[in-house]
Amino acid sequence: MSSPLAFTDAQLNELRLAAATVPPAQRSDLLKLIAGFLEFEGDFNDASFSRALNWALSALPAGQWSERGQRLSEVR
Repeated sequence: MSSPLAFTDAQLNELRLAAATVPPAQRSDLLKLIAGFLEFEGDFNDASFSRALNWALSALPAGQWSERGQRLSEVR
């Protein structure tokens, strides 16, 4: 079993800002990807957190999102 992550205030703020760009339905996936990356990397500092966050955001399905988290193609 993995250890709980202990984010700094700055990391939490960066995560909050990034999560706001992701549809609510995919936010748990974002967190799981970040946790998996950090567990795999085995090192947890600001640099590894930034790499994990950037990688997780790029791993999520791309698309244009509405304010409600729907793909714009689904809104029409």
